[in-house]
Amino acid sequence: ERVGLRRGAEIRVQTASGMATAYDTRIERIAVGGIRLRDVRGSINPALGGEDILLGMTFLRAVDFRQQDGRLILEQRAGG
Repeated sequence: ERVGLRRGAEIRVQTASGMATAYDTRIERIAVGGIRLRDVRGSINPALGGEDILLGMTFLRAVDFRQQDGRLILEQRAGG
């Protein structure tokens, strides 16, 4: 709620800690460094707690990533 996300349908998700209840949502825009995406499907998982954010495949499928010199480099795909 603090960042303006609306809880949608309740869903069950598998986490490292077991099954949890989460909620579908839509993220109007996400910016990570120079990568900017709009209208990304997401989920709100209250079981994560704290300020943690987990980037899932709905974000990562629009990004190319590679490891170089001990760094992980993310670049936005064309049309992503």
